[in-house]
Amino acid sequence: MSGAPTAAPAPWHMLTAAVAESRVDAAGYRRLVVYAPAVAQACGPGQFVMLRSPEWGMLLLSRPFDVYRTDPQAGTFEILFKVKGEGTQRLASLRAGDDIHVLGPLGKPLQLPVDGRGVILVSRGAGVSPMVRIAQECAAQGVPVRAIVSAASRERLVGVDDLTALGASVQPVTDDDPDAPSPDRILDDWAAGGGYGAVYVCGSRRLARAAKRACQAHGLSGYVFVESHMACGFGICHGCAVPVRPAQDAPEAGKPVYALACVQGPAMPIEEAVVD
Repeated sequence: MSGAPTAAPAPWHMLTAAVAESRVDAAGYRRLVVYAPAVAQACGPGQFVMLRSPEWGMLLLSRPFDVYRTDPQAGTFEILFKVKGEGTQRLASLRAGDDIHVLGPLGKPLQLPVDGRGVILVSRGAGVSPMVRIAQECAAQGVPVRAIVSAASRERLVGVDDLTALGASVQPVTDDDPDAPSPDRILDDWAAGGGYGAVYVCGSRRLARAAKRACQAHGLSGYVFVESHMACGFGICHGCAVPVRPAQDAPEAGKPVYALACVQGPAMPIEEAVVD
């Protein structure tokens, strides 16, 4: 209709994209590079996508994945995953040139410190996935980064080289190294040293608890990536509700309160996230 207001574009895109590359990565992870310029351009740090193969068998729902890295100039984004079930098996079977269904970017993009202070990234195993995208944004904005990358063994470390290439100072920590300092101690020492404004943690509730203590002790903002099963990805089904702690003076204080990981997360303020 002439003169009708133009609707604002949706913050996410639903489209059929193309696989640009699929390969086995370090530690048995799979890396999938997807050509989807609209998603690559729009994806901020901390956001995720829902993916499904055109041949999805008896599966009904797409699968959520943190965005590992974006290349807006090339029009691509990357995910990192391990094959665990039928959904990831079907995604792992895709090859360059194959179609792939994409919904994204989804979730709330993270805000980085704007006062010159840096960030600390803390991850365990596959929890490194969103950290590379955060480090990528930090590099673009000139925000200093230190990262703790934890794994069961050196062979299972992933993401270290990519974080280093983005200018992060990386401390790998593995369970099989008896001389390695604990991630908790490293984190507390870095936070106590000053110069950092925020901590982001993913992949370990124990490390999330350590990050919460460090944030409280040294006055840092903290965010923890919460895990939850997702069906829709944009807040319709309410299947990804996770318990949160309201502020002490909030009307909901003392009552069970839930947030939707897909729209209010996946990175939640660490004082609200339940990490016990």
